[in-house]
Amino acid sequence: MYRKFILAADGSQNGLRAADEAIRLAKLCDECVIDVVFVAEYANTRVDIPLPSSEEERELIEREQLNPVIDKINESQVKQTFTVLFGDPAMALTQYANEGDAEMVIVGKRGLNALQEMFLGSVSQQLIKKSEIPVLVVK
Repeated sequence: MYRKFILAADGSQNGLRAADEAIRLAKLCDECVIDVVFVAEYANTRVDIPLPSSEEERELIEREQLNPVIDKINESQVKQTFTVLFGDPAMALTQYANEGDAEMVIVGKRGLNALQEMFLGSVSQQLIKKSEIPVLVVK
């Protein structure tokens, strides 16, 4: 039985469905924990999107994107942790998964950045290829 899950959260609808699956799996045991992981990639943001001007503004933006996921998990009363990583989402999540103690990564099939997906491949595809632990992709 898996006991620790990484939930890749990005605020997308597929990310919310992934959260539902993570909750469903985590409820199977009392010791299960969901590590909600958000990857901030401000260096790759489109030019026409204003970057946060301060640490407080950055944290506010991240919380706004993640509040629906965090609210779902809080309502479910499943144990959780929260981690913010920086950089390319696929690389950061893969490294975090491979170096940590989680037993499974749960990710939505498609996130918020369709343009990057077209050129680089989706985060879920890259996780499947490079992760050393199982990856559950939720549609």
